Amino acid sequence: MGAVDTPQPSGKGKRRVGIRIDMTPLVDVAFLLLIFFISTTVLGVEEGLTLFLPPKGTAARQISRSNVLILRTDAEDHVFADDAPVAAVEHLGELVRARLQQNPELVIAIESDPQSKYKTMIQVLDEVKEARATKISIRALAPSG
Repeated sequence: MGAVDTPQPSGKGKRRVGIRIDMTPLVDVAFLLLIFFISTTVLGVEEGLTLFLPPKGTAARQISRSNVLILRTDAEDHVFADDAPVAAVEHLGELVRARLQQNPELVIAIESDPQSKYKTMIQVLDEVKEARATKISIRALAPSG
């Protein structure tokens, strides 16, 4: 409810006149805005990894060890390339790119310890994909202990 002060003709002060404000249109507008924002909001779409898997029933092939680069993460989230520690995951792409230039048939095997963080394995996979490797193998190591 609202009120408006109006001067009295005799000059003795002001008197209050009651005013009734209808809230129905305000509620209608509020609900219309709510419906508008709900219907136009785009919720975050979860993105997954794009990996192409071999067809079902494909026989396993034997690959020469010289054609395999093993990238391994341990329980403390350290990254190793063929058992040599990698200084930082960000440098992994350069290593993979150099090895791919030497050997285009190179297969990248990513092995992740079950205790390592998922984020570390994804960072390794991102670096490998940015290096344009096309032959990637991913596996989880057996739990230690």
